[in-house]
Amino acid sequence: MAIIDLNTLQLQEKIPFEKEGPNGVGSNLWEINTLPDEKLLIKTFQEARIFDLQGQKEADIQLKVEDVEGIDDSKQLQNNNLRISQDLKRYYTIPGSVFDFDQVMEFAVIDRNTMEGSLMKLPALDITLAFSLILTSKGMMQAYTEDIFYLDQNGRYFISSSATSDIYAYDPQVDSLLLFSFPIQTVPKAKSDPPKQKQVTDRDQWNSEMEKINAQVKFSPLLWDETRNYFFRLASTITGDIPGGKTTNEVFLLAFNSDMKLVGETIIEGLNHIPDYPFYKDGKLWSYVNVEDELGFAVFTLKF
Repeated sequence: MAIIDLNTLQLQEKIPFEKEGPNGVGSNLWEINTLPDEKLLIKTFQEARIFDLQGQKEADIQLKVEDVEGIDDSKQLQNNNLRISQDLKRYYTIPGSVFDFDQVMEFAVIDRNTMEGSLMKLPALDITLAFSLILTSKGMMQAYTEDIFYLDQNGRYFISSSATSDIYAYDPQVDSLLLFSFPIQTVPKAKSDPPKQKQVTDRDQWNSEMEKINAQVKFSPLLWDETRNYFFRLASTITGDIPGGKTTNEVFLLAFNSDMKLVGETIIEGLNHIPDYPFYKDGKLWSYVNVEDELGFAVFTLKF
């Protein structure tokens, strides 16, 4: 893992992590999240572990529903989308599997000390599941799912999806969810044309359904800009002749105040795709870019 000083854009340190052994991160790395006190939550598809910045493992996390009091044994807890609250008191996860076509969106909150948990339904995000697609062909399988995003900010935990503009906020102080919907005008509020079948065996049918999915609106993670005390979110749409003809990808910026009220929306001229892994720093939008197979950053100054 590389540690980079974003102020000087200098590589500070490279930290080696082991794949196997007592300090192994495991195979098929899925995601890395930062935790307080310079800790990392490193996840593979099946497992989650906490490490320090010297590559030493501090904890194994194996969420099993039978070990959690208060959650039905029929639920499948996922370690690959596991999050830990910034105060380190709770686990958060979205139960279920892409292969379960009858599930609904739910948010699991689990106390790390007592392992008592609860499920809260997320009906406004159920549309996310409507756009799951699986291809099984010649002994191989390929799956597509919309993204679920999390943001731990200002004492609340925000849950959103790439398929819709609706956002939930979980308040741990009162153990409740609040739904935010917005009067967006520049882009559709959500995807609206899901695949006719969730599981296909023909590659051409897969390509056709994926083309239809990709032609619809797509939302990025919710971002926090501490210099303005605003939340921001990017969205993209494709315009033009679909399929087969010339198309244009347009990117839009949505702005929300600290109370999650929509305060502005605009197209970003000259940008034809949502930046990769965007984040705000010093009032500017940053994203990762590949520069001749080296890590680089694109920095955007957005004036409004």
